[in-house]
Amino acid sequence: MFKATIIISALLLTACASYERPSYVDEYKNITSQEHNKTIPSGAIEKFVKLFSNLKAADLAEQVSAVYSDKIYFNDTLNTVNSRDEMLIYLKHTAENLENYHFELIDHAISGENLYLRWTMDIDFTALGKDIQSKSIGMSHLKFDDNGKIIVHQDYWDSVEAIYQHIPYMGYWVRKARSQL
Repeated sequence: MFKATIIISALLLTACASYERPSYVDEYKNITSQEHNKTIPSGAIEKFVKLFSNLKAADLAEQVSAVYSDKIYFNDTLNTVNSRDEMLIYLKHTAENLENYHFELIDHAISGENLYLRWTMDIDFTALGKDIQSKSIGMSHLKFDDNGKIIVHQDYWDSVEAIYQHIPYMGYWVRKARSQL
């Protein structure tokens, strides 16, 4: 069993290492260098918090439509989404896979046309038959279009600490690698 785990891990790491995806860093730099709305819309923070406080809301589609522009750049270190419709699908899928979820805004900062929100997130989910309770802290960078809707949403958080280290088998290797650094 141990040899099989090592072989599978090596194959996965080799496959991941050979896969080249477009750089989200370049995409982020490009989209944030463009001219956007110079003001933060009134109520933007409240709408964002309402949306992310209940991903299972009956009116999720309406909230996403009220918060996000048709064409967006969203990246949360796990996924990149480029439209409001994709965002709705992503949030619904996320909600379906969480047993428990709590989002809390800690504070915010504004710098020119940029809104930064600092938050905590507690999630409960099951991975490979293991119940996992995870807590994380993160920050979202938001920019808005002329209609007051989000056009850029970049999240910064530690997905290894929040998710990967808890997953059976993978978590062992993640924790082992971290102990070697």
